[in-house]
Amino acid sequence: MEYDLDDNIDNASTRELFIGQEFSSRSEFRSFVSNVAIERNFSCSASSMNNSRRIIYTCDQPNCSWRVYARSIGNGNIVKISTLESRHSCFSALTIGRHRLASAAWIKSRIIDIIRDNQSYSAAQIVKDIYREHRVHVTYSKAWRAREMSLAEINVSYVEAYGSLEEYGFRILETNPGSRFFLKTVENNSFQRVYICFKACIDGFLRGCLPVISTDATFLSSKYQGILFIACAHDPNYQLYPIAYAVAEGENNDSWAWF
Repeated sequence: MEYDLDDNIDNASTRELFIGQEFSSRSEFRSFVSNVAIERNFSCSASSMNNSRRIIYTCDQPNCSWRVYARSIGNGNIVKISTLESRHSCFSALTIGRHRLASAAWIKSRIIDIIRDNQSYSAAQIVKDIYREHRVHVTYSKAWRAREMSLAEINVSYVEAYGSLEEYGFRILETNPGSRFFLKTVENNSFQRVYICFKACIDGFLRGCLPVISTDATFLSSKYQGILFIACAHDPNYQLYPIAYAVAEGENNDSWAWF
């Protein structure tokens, strides 16, 4: 199965550098410059004159005029391009199909959203898709490292999300009085179940839906799997109207009764 890698990058069709362009962080700027260089088949490097306030990239070919300067704005993370010479005065000496900037980190930026949806996305398929989309050869080992980096980042985000559930529930009850939120944990404060029902959904059901509630459950395919429970009704247009949902460790009599 082939994936369109450009669907996973914002503004993929407008990857151009211009004066005044802003980036949310230095790393985003570096990644963007790498994308431009790879797509236009030239190589560039960060200047030794870089510091905490300034980032400079120059073409790797001797005496080439291509360069880009970006500076930090205020005390935040945002950087802005202040100087740009976008024309090259050299001929690219790159070997066609290879690129020094096509690192594992760069590959990760192209594939992480695909892996978020499909964790069986293989290193072999990554190699094929990178070449198909960018005409750049990457090794199997580099694709494998990029895949592992993506999985590690995704799984950390899962752990952080589960760890934030208690705070999330507090915010729901604080900002949506009358809502229902129940979090059940087991040994070592590990997550087992969560139930969420917003007050607005309760009111909408009581005021405008048919007085029949349907329930269903489906398997979750993320790393931690589990079961998603849903309770819904029909609105006056006979469209599904969600009332409440829950995530639990599995589908059994106890979890159904809890829901």
